[in-house]
Amino acid sequence: MKKKVLLATVALFVLIAGVVSAASIWGTYKGNDIIRLTVNGDPVKVSDVPVISYNNRTMIPIYLLQQAGIGYTWDQKNKTVDIKQNTSGNNSNDTKKIKGYFKVTDMYKRTDALGSQITGLSTTFNLAYNTIRDNSNVVPLSEALERLNNVINNYNSQANYIDSTILELRNYGIYIDLSDVTRKYYDAIDYYKASYTYLERYSSTFSKSDFNNYLSNSNDGFDNAFNGRVLCENNYQKYRDIILNYNP
Repeated sequence: MKKKVLLATVALFVLIAGVVSAASIWGTYKGNDIIRLTVNGDPVKVSDVPVISYNNRTMIPIYLLQQAGIGYTWDQKNKTVDIKQNTSGNNSNDTKKIKGYFKVTDMYKRTDALGSQITGLSTTFNLAYNTIRDNSNVVPLSEALERLNNVINNYNSQANYIDSTILELRNYGIYIDLSDVTRKYYDAIDYYKASYTYLERYSSTFSKSDFNNYLSNSNDGFDNAFNGRVLCENNYQKYRDIILNYNP
């Protein structure tokens, strides 16, 4: 069962040396500039007192550091905070949770970026079509083919990364399935390969049939990749919530 720590009435801060500037963009708290705290680039959720700039020093409420994997206990009677190092026992479980969270976050960021690269082929092919139609040199077919091959290579690389990361997460007791996303991407690439074939043929025949087949396959490729990105985002939210509530 997830442990809860009483925070609301205790003002506990960790002092970090350093001058802070231009912090007011995040607002103020009791006359002090609010500082945004991120962990590996992801904003930490503030549920009580925020991070502030006080006397040119950054003051971080210690409860926020718990989200970065730092455990602690508060002794009300003796007014003492005891910070726990993540070295063994339950703390090693906390470390697994944090590592799992960041592994999942990195994996989903990469997967979404791959989907964005795949959908971008529609723009590439459209520019190549304009090049053929206008007899210009904006994006020649050779460049369109190179971009397609780069996407295919990146897909293979990221698919291997996803598979290895999913296996690693199982060591933390976290089971994730991204087959629905990668299948959409795989199908999208197949459509784009067909789209390129018809576009290349159109460059010689200028056949309306070849053009329609090029366009239809390009649209199907975009739809599959876009839907894959939507699934990716939905899955990320689901698995992120699982990990945040995960007790190994």
